[in-house]
Amino acid sequence: MRSGCVAIAVLSWLTMAAGIASAEGSLTGQVKDRDSGEELIAVDVVLVGAGLAAQTDLFGRYSFDDVLAGAYSVRFSYLGYNTRVIDDVREVDGETRRLDAVLESYRANAIDDIMITGTRILSTEGAVLADRKQAAVVGDAISAAQISRSPDGQAGDALKRVTGLLVDSGGYVNVRGMPDRYNVIVVDGAVATSVDPDLDRKSFNFEMIPSNLLSSLQVFKTALPDMPGDFTGGFVRVNTFEFPESQTTQVSIQSGWSEESSDQVFFRDAHRGSADWYGRDDGGRDRPAPLVDAGRLPSDTP
Repeated sequence: MRSGCVAIAVLSWLTMAAGIASAEGSLTGQVKDRDSGEELIAVDVVLVGAGLAAQTDLFGRYSFDDVLAGAYSVRFSYLGYNTRVIDDVREVDGETRRLDAVLESYRANAIDDIMITGTRILSTEGAVLADRKQAAVVGDAISAAQISRSPDGQAGDALKRVTGLLVDSGGYVNVRGMPDRYNVIVVDGAVATSVDPDLDRKSFNFEMIPSNLLSSLQVFKTALPDMPGDFTGGFVRVNTFEFPESQTTQVSIQSGWSEESSDQVFFRDAHRGSADWYGRDDGGRDRPAPLVDAGRLPSDTP
């Protein structure tokens, strides 16, 4: 009697296990290209909601085993193709369902508008030479590359290298001998006014613009239709980089060597000052105090 009960229990357990196994189904299919019809390899296939994922094999096939009965969404994603999602895929107990899919390749020309923008670089020597070549009148220009190779610390020093320009000690420019009141200065497209309200003239001091902020300097001595018509001397166009948000500091060191003077023997007096190495006298060569205190000699003294 006891052995019969054990047999019935074992039989019941096997029947329940078979029922559970039969409740799980499988999902298989194949993924192909929509245009060519070729099988796609290594397509990512995700059974959303079941936590299952797979990839297609060399023949574009995939399969999910032990899938519980229910409704799922299947997502197909592949590099260079549009992602496709198939919803409401129903899995029935103990059945194998086949779900094939085709993917469409991503088409860049399907976009309505494509806009490509760029900014022309005007700080190179090639850009400056191209502008001078295409200009309708003769002019001169200095690029940022040329300024970087010079010891100029401000725009006024850089303009001294332009032929036909005279920059005085105050940083004011004279073009062809005409004073600064007859010139027009344009900084980044805006006409610059006088920086000195006490002077009744259009005076712009170029010492205010550091050379490391200059993109290019252009000088025209003949009027063009796109220039202001109130100048008779010259037209100076200053193009700058974007101004920094904080204070900038630039330090430059320059050295030179000459065959005629470098490493040559020169006359030296007996006195050696502590400041002779940078070309200054430390006071040791001053006139003696008695000669200074004597003052001028009387006029009747020979």
